[in-house]
Amino acid sequence: MKKFVLGFVTLLFISFTSLSQNITVKGKPYAGQLTWKDFMGKPDAGSPFNANTGFKFSTRLKSINFKADTAVLNDFEIDLELDTKLTWVKKGKETDYLLKHEQGHFDIAILLSRGILKQVSESHFTKANFQTGINKIVNTVAEKYRKMGIDYDKETDHSANTTAQQKWDFFLEEALRKSEVK
Repeated sequence: MKKFVLGFVTLLFISFTSLSQNITVKGKPYAGQLTWKDFMGKPDAGSPFNANTGFKFSTRLKSINFKADTAVLNDFEIDLELDTKLTWVKKGKETDYLLKHEQGHFDIAILLSRGILKQVSESHFTKANFQTGINKIVNTVAEKYRKMGIDYDKETDHSANTTAQQKWDFFLEEALRKSEVK
């Protein structure tokens, strides 16, 4: 199961000097894999699920220039953070298999942030439409990956369907590899 908080700052852009993605867990750079120590939230006793992974993200633009009617971005960043208040596991349920499933939820969050960076890098905006353009990109990409998270849980039956879980594990590994921010 996963929940995510859409926290973003409306920004301006079209052409970029620099794009970057910052991923943090407990205030530190992400090491590439979650551990059960990262699941610090209070478990939801009423939940039928054994664990939950939550995240939040924000976008930031350090500066913008206008050349005629074109908006030129400088240093556009996305910050993705594991939300430790929404990330929990029930005592005694900390298996490697369940952790791998929860890792899939955070991998989807990484794909979301990379998807925003990709869309932003491929888009062109003017002074007149950049505000609505950025909102549309963020909302569209966030909705795509929100639905992916729902499909992930539905198809894997929250990790109970091992065959579907293996397919998703492979899919997510490949998607992360292909979308890597250089």
